[in-house]
Amino acid sequence: MGTWGIGLYSNDEALDIRDSMREMASYGWKTEDMIRQIIQEYELEKIDSTTSNMWLAFADTAWRQGRMTETLKETAISIIDQGIDMENWQDVSPSDQRKRMLTLEKLKDRLQTPQRSKPVKYAKMRIYDFPWKAGEVYAFPSDEDGLYHAVLVIDNELWKPNQYVPDAERVNIIDFVLLDWRGKIENLQNDLRGGVSVVLYRKVDRHGNVRLLGNYGIDPYENYIPILNTIYQYVFSMDAALCKKVKDDIHDTCGFSLESPFDCYEEFKNDPRYITKFYALE
Repeated sequence: MGTWGIGLYSNDEALDIRDSMREMASYGWKTEDMIRQIIQEYELEKIDSTTSNMWLAFADTAWRQGRMTETLKETAISIIDQGIDMENWQDVSPSDQRKRMLTLEKLKDRLQTPQRSKPVKYAKMRIYDFPWKAGEVYAFPSDEDGLYHAVLVIDNELWKPNQYVPDAERVNIIDFVLLDWRGKIENLQNDLRGGVSVVLYRKVDRHGNVRLLGNYGIDPYENYIPILNTIYQYVFSMDAALCKKVKDDIHDTCGFSLESPFDCYEEFKNDPRYITKFYALE
């Protein structure tokens, strides 16, 4: 969990809970179903210092939404009164401890005041569905006239960010890898017939084992949409089984890397950190 301050929402999990509750409210979840889902999703069955801040953020968000229950309120106040949450703040300065205590006291006072009479209503969230599909191959021009590079899309999944963006609260994360190919776009499909060689990032772990990382994952909402729409050209779709092999090899092994397919092709070819792996079509 990332924590960067003494505030109730100065950590990732508290923000996630707040956003999950807002999402569920936007889809019309009943209060009892929402509370049950949050407890299950964030594993809040246990009440101790490891879950205390999540419970407090849970209660605060419920109160602000007009969805506070008596059990939820009593749980949060008990965490404050018993000093359970303050167990997490023993190693900070006395000044920060006092600030945290003040945060908890304000929360306790707030939870004991009447909540809004009717639950907050949120507009139903829009879903931005990016059109690229797993298995599709796209080409983009290189620095040399008339030549292209190519990428293979290995996954297209929806992702909920920690903050609510104005146009779409859900966006697609498009995972794709650079193919070991450069040439004329009209030759691409024929050149790759029978299989593809994928450029993978080679990382050696502390045991000396080589692990393969996928080349890139892209959030199309982060200013990439204009880029993708202007420089990438759809070519054809690869076999779904091949796409799954590449995805499993990458995602199940280590996750993803921070490298970009926009980098120069020659850098991949000459950098020993990169290797190519051939995947044959069935």
